[in-house]
Amino acid sequence: MNSNSNNLISLIFVLFAICVTTSLARVNYCDSEHKKFCEQYDGVRMVQKDHIGCTHRGWHSRCQKQKILPMSTRRKNLLLKLHNRLRNKVAAGKLPGFNSAKAMNTLVWDDELAYLAELNVQQCHMKHEDCRATKRFPKAGQNLGVSGYPHQFEGKNNMYIKKLVRAWFDEYKDAEMSDLISYTGLPRSRKVIGHFTGMVIDKATHVGCAMARYYGSMNERNPGKGYWFLLACNYSKVNMYQGNTYESGKACSGCKDGCHHVYKSLCKPEPEY
Repeated sequence: MNSNSNNLISLIFVLFAICVTTSLARVNYCDSEHKKFCEQYDGVRMVQKDHIGCTHRGWHSRCQKQKILPMSTRRKNLLLKLHNRLRNKVAAGKLPGFNSAKAMNTLVWDDELAYLAELNVQQCHMKHEDCRATKRFPKAGQNLGVSGYPHQFEGKNNMYIKKLVRAWFDEYKDAEMSDLISYTGLPRSRKVIGHFTGMVIDKATHVGCAMARYYGSMNERNPGKGYWFLLACNYSKVNMYQGNTYESGKACSGCKDGCHHVYKSLCKPEPEY
């Protein structure tokens, strides 16, 4: 393929990305329907939470030397491959100590989830927003990860993606199957496992991610300055309290449309219309 063809493909991708972003920016996340999605139980009563798409005002003033790392087709495919390979390993029963999954979906990309993830990383702060619901996915979940250096940005961007996704998954070392049968967020180990469980929710069908780099602090608890890579991935389903992360059973035996041709222990995705 010659350079002119490569340039044309790059231009088409940029134009498509602009069209998608413009379309999503027109969604009214302040409307009554999204407000209803953002009502959450605080242990006593239902309270109204703010939707990130409603309150977002661009890059936060704390951000310095900030940059969004574009989600090219290659980078999207990398994130999907990382997630689905690990989901497939769990579903196949090849993760020691964990049952195989009867009907774990193959994740596919969703641009709206990715758009809302981008709004999160533009805060230059590793912190979950209160609400990221969409009309299609009103119970969306989220994983955040950060990695950095004290003096300058180092290493390739995709290296950080691989490192952070793997760190989420490696929380399985502090989890037990019983933690996934009835999820409470408080495993026997008393360590964080929510990123791992968020990655292997069987009913999750879609994911959308965004990544930014910036100079500043990680969050309120870690005020030291540094050069950070912040990754946010939004999922179509969230960990439900006392819910079953995935249903145990013979891999792929409960899949409605059969098994995926590559990830043979995951369900084939339903057609997108």
